[in-house]
Amino acid sequence: MKILDFGLARVGAVASAEDGKTLTTPADGVTGAGVVLGTVGYMAPEQVRGLPADHRSDVFALGCVLYEMLAGSRAFAGETGAETMTAILKEDPPPLAVGPRRTPPALDRIVRRCLEKRPEERFQSARDLAFALDTVSDASTPAAADEPAVEEVPSIAVLPFADMSPARDQEYFCEGIAEELIHALTKLPNLRVASRTASFMFKGKTADLAAIAQQLRVSTILEGSVRKAGERLRVSVQLVKAADGFHLWSERYDRDLADVFAIQDDITEKVIVALRLVLGEREKRALSRTQTSRVEAYDLYLRGRKLFYMAGRRNQAESIRLFEQAVELDPGYALAFAGIADAAGMLFMHHGSAPENLERAERASLKALDLGPHLAECHASRGFAASLSRRYEEAEREFRTALALDPGLFEAAYLFGRMRVAQGRMGEAAELFERAFEIRPEGHDVPLLLTGIYRGLGRVQESLEMAERGIANAERYAAANPQDPRPLYMGAGGLVLVGRREEGLAWAARAYEMGPTDDGILYNLACTYSIAGEPERALECLEGAVRNGFSGRDWIEHDSDLDAIRDTARFREILARMETKG
Repeated sequence: MKILDFGLARVGAVASAEDGKTLTTPADGVTGAGVVLGTVGYMAPEQVRGLPADHRSDVFALGCVLYEMLAGSRAFAGETGAETMTAILKEDPPPLAVGPRRTPPALDRIVRRCLEKRPEERFQSARDLAFALDTVSDASTPAAADEPAVEEVPSIAVLPFADMSPARDQEYFCEGIAEELIHALTKLPNLRVASRTASFMFKGKTADLAAIAQQLRVSTILEGSVRKAGERLRVSVQLVKAADGFHLWSERYDRDLADVFAIQDDITEKVIVALRLVLGEREKRALSRTQTSRVEAYDLYLRGRKLFYMAGRRNQAESIRLFEQAVELDPGYALAFAGIADAAGMLFMHHGSAPENLERAERASLKALDLGPHLAECHASRGFAASLSRRYEEAEREFRTALALDPGLFEAAYLFGRMRVAQGRMGEAAELFERAFEIRPEGHDVPLLLTGIYRGLGRVQESLEMAERGIANAERYAAANPQDPRPLYMGAGGLVLVGRREEGLAWAARAYEMGPTDDGILYNLACTYSIAGEPERALECLEGAVRNGFSGRDWIEHDSDLDAIRDTARFREILARMETKG
């Protein structure tokens, strides 16, 4: 290693601002306000103005270096030092994501945040910057300028398997097999896999595979069927090339029910072979996944997960009951304990802060982590439980570990982001939600949450753009799931924000009809009415949400959607009552 620049470690010869090198320091060698210090092209705006500098000025300088490494040119450059300083103060460098080196959008956002003009809008520490960089997948590293464009990586969507059982009562089992296959395939860094949410939108649809592949932007489709009768299981599966409809591979398994895990492993291996994927030892280890040896426990776990994904107080409570039955059959089932922790945590967070739910989340997450320390899901569950108890340092440690073990684990990025909102650390929350959105770009929750966060950060144009994306995703999801109120109450505020006010209020009304006492629905309607300029309706819904169990006081305090009613006496009274109840 060679140290090429000691920066301001020692005062040396005076240099001119016109030569683009180190600028002058006071004659006595003491750095003070009002004196311009630094190297032109890498100086933060506060340094250019002669204001005091701190570690965030170093973050800006590092952003300049990163930009130059990725773009091959300086972020700020003029013919003279004075012109360069003017660019630092007033101009933004061209986005890296549209440059010739194909920098991933996530990395572009990280560099742009380093280069924010105001210190408070940059990363607030080198540690936070390092974490953001860690979350950028190795697979997204930009190619060198002189390298030829490489062929797009293989891609696949796993559709929910069709239920061919005599009673047609195995939907949860069919979805569970598909979900397990998705999880296994996402472990492979050289394969792009459509998420569960995206693939499952096509459950029961009659669209041809080419159309589905086009919408999911994948080149291959894995589909199949399951017939479960007593202790016998028949699984038929085929891997289809979307472009021409040709079969790359197909198989039928007639086995005992106890062989379901072996069937899943065999399907994964055959897909790897058919797509000509080359695995290293790390990838092979990543495919190994702790499973229960009891098929009955696995069956209960799949039932529980299906209800967990459906959300709502009743579904979460029932999922806990099923997860608990699974661990009674197999006390070593780590993922089932993680399921208990997640569902109990959701009940505590969204449906009243009952101490017993928090205690259950604590116990189950500790047990899950003890049984599955190598599983990202167990670390994420522990982080979630710790965050609910405001043990933020422990929670951060667990979330970071989960993302290190599985960078594609949506729940880890999403729950970590929610914790940052509760802490009021909105810039970091934005980074984490952006990461979650990259994992599930077809989702509607995250982009619509990002809309409010961006607005609170003053990033108005980005807020509107993200609202449009969230609305489009919500419309698609609502069409496929007409009984689910979530896309309606999440999308309502976005519609109002982009100027489609009447449509947004109509969505809000439809959501209210589905659950007039649901605290989650009422809270989000309060946000919608606040954005729409109807403070009385907003406060009425907020009071109803709190009365029916909404307990996210920290979230309320930092939610920019409620800014229009925040200064009212009634709003302050609601917060005061929540503090008393807590």
